[in-house]
Amino acid sequence: MAEPIVEIETERLRLRRLDASDATFILRLVNEPSWLRFIGDRGVHDLDDARRYIAEGPQRLYAAYGFGLFLVERRSDALPLGMCGLIKRDTLPDVDIGFAFLPEHWTQGYAREAAEATLRYARERHHLPRVIAITSLDNVASGRLLERIGLQFEGTMLLAGSAEEVRLFGTTRVYQFDAPNTRPVFEGLWTSGQLSQADIQRLPELGIEAVVNLALPTASNALPGEAEAVTGQGMVFVQIPVPWEKPEPRHLQQFFGMMDTFAGRKVWVHCAKNFRVSAFVYLYRRLRLGEAHEAALHPLRTVWQPNPIWQGFIEQSLLTTNLDQRPDAGTTR
Repeated sequence: MAEPIVEIETERLRLRRLDASDATFILRLVNEPSWLRFIGDRGVHDLDDARRYIAEGPQRLYAAYGFGLFLVERRSDALPLGMCGLIKRDTLPDVDIGFAFLPEHWTQGYAREAAEATLRYARERHHLPRVIAITSLDNVASGRLLERIGLQFEGTMLLAGSAEEVRLFGTTRVYQFDAPNTRPVFEGLWTSGQLSQADIQRLPELGIEAVVNLALPTASNALPGEAEAVTGQGMVFVQIPVPWEKPEPRHLQQFFGMMDTFAGRKVWVHCAKNFRVSAFVYLYRRLRLGEAHEAALHPLRTVWQPNPIWQGFIEQSLLTTNLDQRPDAGTTR
């Protein structure tokens, strides 16, 4: 029997094409209660059904498009964990990403690792301009994962030929960026980790007028000559170095002042990984725009869980800043 074709590899995982020898695993996966609840009954009740599912589903897509759902296995011991990959359906306008894992492998970061790698694969190997995803209305966990890897909730829709309503997520132009954790916040505010040279060249087409960097110049992934690259594209460059281990109120006030200065203009704010930035944006939305906690959490909750230093800084900032001193106190955006 030929060796399975490996399509994607990550630090811990290998994503490979399914073949008939995976029937036992597929039989179990597609009959898990979580699969039946959130994806549906595929009529796979024995090994023959499982082999048919592989042949008429993933393998048909491999032949037609060069991609499909792949088996996700652990690199250390080749243990099958779940499936993740790309699907082209007649009922959807774009290729969508799908994933499902056995329950004993949840909460270990495998799904996120596989899904992030699959998005890179879609962009770099297949040059797909857009990838979407759908979830059932009550599948909150999958929706959160999709947001963490950069897709945005776009609304609900009825699947063609069905009365089922689903939530639709999709990649936007952020899909084209190399910077980690790229997230648009408002029409005039974009955030990310460290921009690449290619990213900077794309910013003018989004109408970006200023780039603000909250990382230290000595950051391990800092881009040499970033200021010159940004100004060379006709944009303003500002650096507010915020020490990772010791953010201070003055740094936050400098950030607020910068946001006031560029009010009404399109700004891209980044640091090394969008950790500092997402925390500052949360505080900006709470303390300057007067937004409620839940509304202000984007993009913070899709990027990271603040460590004790940053959680303490956030809580202290909320306690010590006078909300009535913000511009347009009492309004929300």
